Amino acid sequence: MEVSNHIIKTHIYGKNPKDVYVVNFNIGESQESVVIEDVTLDALGSALGSKFIPQTEIKQIIDGLQSIGGVKFTEEEVLRFVKDEVMKAITAYDSSSEVSEFGYMGFPMWLDKETRAGLVVRFNAEEAMGKSDTKLWAGTTGFSLSIADGRNMLNAIEYYASQCFDCTAAHEAAVDELKTTDEVVAYDYKIGYPEKLSL
Repeated sequence: MEVSNHIIKTHIYGKNPKDVYVVNFNIGESQESVVIEDVTLDALGSALGSKFIPQTEIKQIIDGLQSIGGVKFTEEEVLRFVKDEVMKAITAYDSSSEVSEFGYMGFPMWLDKETRAGLVVRFNAEEAMGKSDTKLWAGTTGFSLSIADGRNMLNAIEYYASQCFDCTAAHEAAVDELKTTDEVVAYDYKIGYPEKLSL
């Protein structure tokens, strides 16, 4: 068995030793492993699914696969794979608490688009029934507020969400236009987002 920092080639279930690879990579504090049976970047991308290899590890993993797997990827294959991994990282960052979160009375929370639309319907219905106050829930914690304040809050969240959407789309477009693997690996997709809301 040959081992590098990121790639382990192993022989299992009587298969040819070149048939099965375990790719290890780190996400924050945890280590993830993905098994591929073909030494191709397409196979690795498919096995990863929505998981992604951090930018700092992509080149090492590609180099390890080429070295241990005895294959040579074209520049086009590598660039496409690296872009796909960074696009997945951008999507994950956009939906993380780094972006999709606001503070309300000291509680971190998020209202997705469907929930925001549902609250508009609720506020309209409550107002039509003569109510002027409503309730907002963060898990099991309820907050009383006026319907007018609720609408103002939704407007602020919608505006913030729109700014975040635009920033994410701009990062995706920028990565798509990059011409080299080094540029993609160095691209900082965490910049440009608006400051989190505190309501």
